[in-house]
Amino acid sequence: MVNGIVIPPADEDALVERELSSLADYQDAVGGWIEAIDIRRLGVTLYVPEEGQLLNQPFNPRATFLWWYYVPAARLGELLRGPVLIVGSPDSQGADRDVPEELRARFAQTSGWALDVRPRANPFWYRVQMTYDTYWEVLVWAMLILDRWPDADDVRIVEGAEIDEVPLVQP
Repeated sequence: MVNGIVIPPADEDALVERELSSLADYQDAVGGWIEAIDIRRLGVTLYVPEEGQLLNQPFNPRATFLWWYYVPAARLGELLRGPVLIVGSPDSQGADRDVPEELRARFAQTSGWALDVRPRANPFWYRVQMTYDTYWEVLVWAMLILDRWPDADDVRIVEGAEIDEVPLVQP
């Protein structure tokens, strides 16, 4: 049995814990045929509705920004639609694992997020002078900064206690 999390498309809807033991459970979680998207840096797989675009399911901003942040090649490309199921990356036998506890904690943390930006041709990181209440909010702002600020080369999310420990400018 695998413990996953369903990310509903509506931001106001809470994440839903799901126990999955069969293909039918995965399909039920997303409402139809599934397509897998690996996010290796995060150690997870997203299962999305294969026909989400075709059926004009609602845009899922939380899942999309999570994917875009951790998979730069996907940025500003396809939008994920409908409910998205997230599970841990497969083990050596190809079986999915539970969502990593560290990621569960990020999803649950409701304050203390910050964002650092590194301008092009500059080795230093600069703190954006805002804090964010949720992981989802900081993901959106990370993508907006990269899309809208032409001089931004990269962004990084800073969580929890690190906000007070990292200086404004660092190499």
